[in-house]
Amino acid sequence: MTAPPNILYFTRTDPDVQEKGSEQRTHRIRAALASIGDVYTLIPVFDPSRERVDAERRITWVCSERRGSWRWWKRNIVQRAFPGIQPVATFPLRRPREWEGIRFDAVVSRYITLTGYYQTWRWGPAFVDLDDTPWEILSTAAGTWPAKVLARAKAAVMRRWADGVFRQVRHVWVVRPDQTEQVRACPSVSVLPNLARPPEREPDPCGPQERFFLTVGVLDHPPNYRGIDAFLDRHWPAIAAAYPGWEYRIGGKNCPPALARKWSRIPGVRLLGWVDDLDDLYRRAHAVFAPIDSGSGSCIKVLEALIQARACLGPAFALRAVPSEDCTPANGLFPCETTADYLAALDRLRDDTSRHAIQTAARRYVLAHWSEEVFREEIRTTILSAIAPPGAGA
Repeated sequence: MTAPPNILYFTRTDPDVQEKGSEQRTHRIRAALASIGDVYTLIPVFDPSRERVDAERRITWVCSERRGSWRWWKRNIVQRAFPGIQPVATFPLRRPREWEGIRFDAVVSRYITLTGYYQTWRWGPAFVDLDDTPWEILSTAAGTWPAKVLARAKAAVMRRWADGVFRQVRHVWVVRPDQTEQVRACPSVSVLPNLARPPEREPDPCGPQERFFLTVGVLDHPPNYRGIDAFLDRHWPAIAAAYPGWEYRIGGKNCPPALARKWSRIPGVRLLGWVDDLDDLYRRAHAVFAPIDSGSGSCIKVLEALIQARACLGPAFALRAVPSEDCTPANGLFPCETTADYLAALDRLRDDTSRHAIQTAARRYVLAHWSEEVFREEIRTTILSAIAPPGAGA
């Protein structure tokens, strides 16, 4: 009987923490890897006091560089000039003593930055979960035209750097089909879409709803707070006038203090902070706004709204995870670029019967197209095919 493969998993966070959408993906990937073989998780840290070993879960936190060291300063100087680029580590990441003698059949890393910095292909056949790409974040950022030109120049440099990393790895997963064009330097690419965390309680598409609209997201993430701030400036005054007495509630922690003060002064806007029971909040919301127009990856809050049986309104940029031909009210999605678009969409959601039908369709659509089983099978098939010995059967 063939022994299960040993898989090394590079991540930034504990794979059992699932507060953010990125952490939920980290957890799902590790669960999929555990269905293939024995998973060893390595989390680089920059403070020796944070080093520790969780032998039961095979997780090790390893200090790669000390804060304040010349290597740490070198790394940060480069990152200040080119956010997202990780220069190659100036010394190899040491293998934890607990893992001496283990040969890794596959090395999977979250994000290209970990892959390039630690040259994970030196540990074994390397696989990369691309997810967010720093060059997309730069190229979509708002600002004055000189800032945009500089951002695009930096993005081009990062693309060149990324191509060098892609040539060293065995396979890259992207979250959207259009991202495959960004990974042409790697011979093997496939789509591993993001999944929304399923609610703990079955949503009721036809239950009573309250007079508020909702956005949920981590508010120290620039695309989130910038998108919400622009929405409040451009669209909320007209929506508030059309829906007197209604609220726009924003759920998420770590909102920049200046924006928290600004938003709290806008009539009808309520900043909720951290929300303990998201299922209940979605259940009571009338509709969900996803006012995101910059960033990378996929806007998980869109899929989260659909799986919670709520209609989602937002610009085409926010809906990129969904094929454009599917971005219709028949699937619970309302592309909105202008204030008139938002008002027209909300008008369709005024009638209870129409809204309930749209909400039912939204949940049915996301469950049919975003499956945990398909997610795991994509990882399993890709890795087992790539590490199979020559001549081995499928």
